[in-house]
Amino acid sequence: MLWGSHYFCKLPSDDREVPFHQDATYWPFRPFKTVTVWLAVGDVTLDMDPKCFLPGHHRHGKLEWQQRTENVVLELEVEDYG
Repeated sequence: MLWGSHYFCKLPSDDREVPFHQDATYWPFRPFKTVTVWLAVGDVTLDMDPKCFLPGHHRHGKLEWQQRTENVVLELEVEDYG
């Protein structure tokens, strides 16, 4: 079932960072029981740092975050993702 979609476009010339985050933080659903699909609609190479997943972090529930405003696309960064 698809409840919605969002097109997130970050062009190659855009030097802003997308910090580590939980997508569910931005959604109005509680509890956080949703799935995100990342689909590249253009060519993506590893040197573009396309995506990084943190295996198993979905089991930790909502993580603490801090707000960032400098040179970022999304402003809510997970504080401790290591």
